[in-house]
Amino acid sequence: MLSAIKHNLKNLTNFEGRDRRSTFWWYVLFLVILNFVIGLAVSIPLYTAMLGAAFETVQAGGDPEAVNAAMSASLGDQMRFITYAGGALTFILIGLFSASFVRRLHDSGKSGWWLALALAPVIYTTVMSSLNVDAVVEMARSAMNQSDPDKAFGDQTRLYFSSIVGWAGYLVTIIFGVLESDDGPNRFGEEPEVLT
Repeated sequence: MLSAIKHNLKNLTNFEGRDRRSTFWWYVLFLVILNFVIGLAVSIPLYTAMLGAAFETVQAGGDPEAVNAAMSASLGDQMRFITYAGGALTFILIGLFSASFVRRLHDSGKSGWWLALALAPVIYTTVMSSLNVDAVVEMARSAMNQSDPDKAFGDQTRLYFSSIVGWAGYLVTIIFGVLESDDGPNRFGEEPEVLT
């Protein structure tokens, strides 16, 4: 795994040549773990602060409305920060992922331009999340003050669609990432060596 990570980090801007499946997937696993760890590092303090305000309100004898108001006061800023930080992280991960995926495509004899099919849905979802963050904040605030969940969340079709589209990019990555390697040399170069 470490050799695959080192290889890909050394070749972040190298869109030439080929990478084996194992090299690609070990590196993808590294990126998934990196995304998870950074996501936790960013979100835990923010949610802790929001819940801390609620606990302080409860300890001061606040009623449920006061607790909701305390949480709601910081909810918008917290969700905006998490959405924008998540968007920035997504674009960083795209930069770390792109050359590796192109080399994986080359290993199975495919053009690197298939990368656009994997990235377009993820970029669309990231941009739409940033543009719709205020609507999500309002829905969350409404949900905190409603006893009927159907009224709280209202019409979310547009938000669901933009969230689901991003999964198409992951599906493309899986499909092209598991394709058989070409035996011997192909138009993109020699068969890649096995990294240990």
